[in-house]
Order: sequence, then C-alpha cells, then structure tokens
Amino acid sequence: MLNMTNGVVAEEDGYKFVIVPVKYQIIRNKPEAEKAREKLSIEYPGMPIILMAMGVNGIPEYYGQEEIINCLKNNPALSPWKLYKLK
Repeated sequence: MLNMTNGVVAEEDGYKFVIVPVKYQIIRNKPEAEKAREKLSIEYPGMPIILMAMGVNGIPEYYGQEEIINCLKNNPALSPWKLYKLK
C-alpha cells in the first residue's frame, strides 16, 4: 500500500511540518490518506503530516492540515528543507 521512502521537513510562516510524497490514489482516498498519516506520525511525532502527490496536470496536490496546504499553494518554493530517509 504505502511505498514512502522520503519525507521533507519544512518550516514556513511559523508552521513546521513534514511533506511526504505518495501515490496519487492515496490522497484521493480519504481512508487511505488517513491511514498513511497515522503510520507516518510514528516517524514524525508531534509534527503535522502533509501528503503530496503529482496531480493529473503535473500540479502537486496535497492532503492534510488546510492552513499548511494553503501556505504551500501560495509559496511553492519553500526553503530550507531537510530530507530524511525513513528506515
């Protein structure tokens, strides 16, 4: 189901959060997206988890906390990011 190997910790506008790339079908299926976020919360305790997938038009789509998603949509080039490998 989940084949997630990378997560990006980002901080923007006072929000510190994790962005994890997933397959498009996961963010389109609320129960699967919630299951993914629950599993990821073990790796990133206490941090909001944002799932990201490339949409059909090549535009990123997100699933997670609305305030952070709005921030991502308004600031597509967030930095600094730190990349972590999940074991």
